[in-house]
Amino acid sequence: MKHSLKLTAGTTTGFILLTLLIAFPKGGVKLGSLPITFSYIFLGIASAVAFLRVPSRPTKTIFSVFLCTLPLAALCGVKLIFFPPGNVAWTVSLLSNVIVIPALCLLILPKLLHSTLLVHGRRFRTIIFLVCSFGVADFISRNFAKVPLEVPYLTVNVDDVGKQDLKENDRGPFIKLISTYGNGNIFGVCMCLIGPIFLLLRPNKLQTLVLLVSTFLTLSRTAWFGLMVWAFAWQLIFRKRSAAIFYSPTFAILGLGIFYLGMRLIGRDASFIFDASLGGRIVESNSWTPVVFSMDAFTSIGEMTYNSFTQQLGLLALPAFCLWLWSPIITLIRNWKVIQGCSLARVCLVSLVTYSIVCSIDGAFLLIPVMAIYWCIAGIGLYALEEEKKRAQWMKVSFSMNRQVALPQTDRLVRT
Repeated sequence: MKHSLKLTAGTTTGFILLTLLIAFPKGGVKLGSLPITFSYIFLGIASAVAFLRVPSRPTKTIFSVFLCTLPLAALCGVKLIFFPPGNVAWTVSLLSNVIVIPALCLLILPKLLHSTLLVHGRRFRTIIFLVCSFGVADFISRNFAKVPLEVPYLTVNVDDVGKQDLKENDRGPFIKLISTYGNGNIFGVCMCLIGPIFLLLRPNKLQTLVLLVSTFLTLSRTAWFGLMVWAFAWQLIFRKRSAAIFYSPTFAILGLGIFYLGMRLIGRDASFIFDASLGGRIVESNSWTPVVFSMDAFTSIGEMTYNSFTQQLGLLALPAFCLWLWSPIITLIRNWKVIQGCSLARVCLVSLVTYSIVCSIDGAFLLIPVMAIYWCIAGIGLYALEEEKKRAQWMKVSFSMNRQVALPQTDRLVRT
């Protein structure tokens, strides 16, 4: 009974955390240029609750992934100590995203997040649907009635009320769909991360359509590209169809259809898609001289995440960042035989792979709540992997003893 009460308190806390991160990521206030959001404040509270009420020691596998995040953390620490930056907000964001969030999501929160998804999966699905529906309603109201749907402190930071249209959200005659995320690209990237888990929770056709339409209405080339990557990864990793490569023509046609509809909507021609400068990103990336370690003051991490880390920290940062980002992906792939029986681990792998590709164009790395969502999904996937290992061990014991042994239900909502 005592354990059950602790788990209930933990999953309730986890549900509130996921609700704030997914539905109200930007709600809060600002101290100067530094946003103080309720979602990130509650991330700390949930970590404390998980540590006290749902304790679990990180396994060797999860701890090894955490160790893989340390080289980039060390590089960032050296950079910030010896070459102090001028922008406090970007500095705090870099430290929290590179060091704090991975530590919390890997060492403290995995069990809580995993249990929360199993217990509150259907509610989580409803929240995602409502966020996407709100985004569509706001897109219509903002573009046709010229009335933004904003709730200060909740759907928008109180300092940004009435300023959302100024945050690079214009696209031709339209304002991008931003929902509660404040920016179309951020919303699109986050939906590409959350979307695979949403599909695993068996939404109906209307719910699925609303998510896809809302992502399309971000009018973001990055989000459109992410949809294509997600579709391909879903077939290859989740459906386990090794022949997914043969679906390439289908995905190409689907992608061209998405891009064509998008260009017609915003009144652009093919140059919008085949822009050699990628919206100015290539020009920006060429304006630096390669060095092993950059001694310039840190400014920010730009849209092209791999390239921007190399620019800001030097060539040493590229392998360090790849290790930091890909370590959960590599770990899940190395345990491919194990996760064959765990749909939750496979779908988390789809999400992580999708972002690792999309962020080469625009990763919104420093922006709330992208990295929190990425590492929450990584923690859930890795914990699901460990639970699947336990289940496999129980089965092995059962067969060896030649009698029935009750198996732990590690994936009861979403087991294939």
